[in-house]
Amino acid sequence: MTGRVVIQGCKGLEVLRGDLNFGDNLDLDGCDNLKAFDPVPTTLKRVVITGSRKLKTLPAGLALEYLAIRHCPELEELPDDLQAQAIEILDAPKLARLPAGIVYTKAIWLSGCPAIQELPCGMKLYSLVITSCHGLKRLPPDLVVVRHFDM
Repeated sequence: MTGRVVIQGCKGLEVLRGDLNFGDNLDLDGCDNLKAFDPVPTTLKRVVITGSRKLKTLPAGLALEYLAIRHCPELEELPDDLQAQAIEILDAPKLARLPAGIVYTKAIWLSGCPAIQELPCGMKLYSLVITSCHGLKRLPPDLVVVRHFDM
């Protein structure tokens, strides 16, 4: 199935039910009061969440091609079993860590995540970009970046 669902400016939306049909792409923008997702359908390949000010975590079991989380100031953690080929996290000041078991195959972009102090061990990436993560103290000794590394 292909398709895209865009939910924009729904300030009263607090929970997104997992039994809805989202197609392949889900874009949430400006849903200020979104606090939680029920289990997300396995058909999703791309999820972009922008400006969900009360979102603290994502549901377990996400396996995506692309995950972007932007301007979610209350986001504290990502699920330990998260799998994504590319991850972009912008302006998540309470996010303290990336999951140790996360599978990265292509790229990670981190910006404005000052609570992250270190990256998990065992990461092998095509591209890694880190900006404005002022709390980052060290990189893992076994970090492998094949193509592009910018800090």
